[in-house]
Amino acid sequence: MFRCASLALCLITPTAAHAAQVISDGSDGVFHPLASMVIDLPADGVLNYTTIDIPAGVRVIFRRNAANTPVFMAATGDVNIAGSIDVSATATDLVIPAPVPNNPKQGGGPGAGNGGAGGGSGPGTPGSGLAGGAGGDGGQANSLGHGGGGGGMAEPGLEATRYSGFPPGAGGAAVARPDLLPGVSGGGGSGGGGGGAGERYGFAAGGFGGGGGGALNISTPGSLSLTGTLLANGAHGGWAFANVFVNGGPGGGGSGGNLELWADSLVLADTALVQALGGYGGG
Repeated sequence: MFRCASLALCLITPTAAHAAQVISDGSDGVFHPLASMVIDLPADGVLNYTTIDIPAGVRVIFRRNAANTPVFMAATGDVNIAGSIDVSATATDLVIPAPVPNNPKQGGGPGAGNGGAGGGSGPGTPGSGLAGGAGGDGGQANSLGHGGGGGGMAEPGLEATRYSGFPPGAGGAAVARPDLLPGVSGGGGSGGGGGGAGERYGFAAGGFGGGGGGALNISTPGSLSLTGTLLANGAHGGWAFANVFVNGGPGGGGSGGNLELWADSLVLADTALVQALGGYGGG
């Protein structure tokens, strides 16, 4: 059974009008990692393989390039994925992408927006990307904070539950699925906004917004077999500082990203999981 769990768009189609199949020139040879690894993306984001074979138990993640493009894994021959390819924002727990965020989970996956920084006496920073959540309005010192909005993608980002008289930041709007094009920035999810809050003990009490899930395109003129996992999840928003004098606004969650598979024949096993979930807001 094929499973597609998504709060953003999960795409598997050979006919989408604004998607792009990438043709490999084979210059990167055979891709057959025997252990989990981090790949530095080239400037255009395209990895030109002859065949791709990722064994079970092997996880592949990526370090973003300067243009923050999506990941394009192209092959001239067959593709077999029994392990996992992860372009989630949470993959930054292992490798912080450029530009380096204040917190690893603020950084989006390849092609995605970052989560906003939490606010102090001023507002939280909005999430970046196509439809970043708004930052919470700034509170005065020792006051209640305002939550940040969640990032939008295929569905609007959610607005925080209001527990005080202050309105939270708005969630990002729903947007049309972006083109995934080599060398072009964007295509993943958008980060949530940070929560605005009063400054306490010299640091911002608001939570950071979670980074958005990234974008991945796998293309082959041959067959593609997936028994493993493809992930493009957004990160959860950060929790806010609170005590009897002040409580900050939590950060909004980052949206899920985008996944495209191109092949002459596509086989999805019962164990296959394709997932682009948005992150939760902080507490």
